[in-house]
Amino acid sequence: MKIGVGGRATGMGGAYTGIAEDVSAIYWNPGGLGGLKSKEVMFVYNSWFQDITHQFLGFGLPLGKIGTFGLGVTLLTVGDMEKRVADTEEKVGTFKAQDMSLAIAYARKMTKNISLGANIKYIGQKIDDESASGMAVDLGSLIKTPVNNLTIGLTVANIGPGIKFIDESDPLPLSYKVGAG
Repeated sequence: MKIGVGGRATGMGGAYTGIAEDVSAIYWNPGGLGGLKSKEVMFVYNSWFQDITHQFLGFGLPLGKIGTFGLGVTLLTVGDMEKRVADTEEKVGTFKAQDMSLAIAYARKMTKNISLGANIKYIGQKIDDESASGMAVDLGSLIKTPVNNLTIGLTVANIGPGIKFIDESDPLPLSYKVGAG
């Protein structure tokens, strides 16, 4: 949930929050989906170090004055890791870990210059035989100012309760993003 999607957007870091008007807005700023002019699909596949892969599949469907709907699936997979019992040198097998997020998005242009949007996300995590899940919400806005075509984006991501594995609960990575372009 902290790894960005899309080459251009990732290269710009959080600043993309201020100009996100493609389907990657599902991740960066759901308010930006309101600027989608036609159907859009995006697939991103990143192969990281030590058998870690990060994938994103996004789809955006603008429906005129009704607004724009989107669907985004993010998957992070960690390959085989050595499994040990307690703090020993003895390997007892291997295990995998996986995180998944499924976002349903909606955005709408409220005026010619202001677009608002939101995601509702299901989050699932699995480590070896244990799994946990939860829900979260992202809120975003994209504002086009009359000053030199400047756009400003504001996003609050991962609003929701923590995810609990067995007896341990971890908070979601709540983030606030501001970007301009």
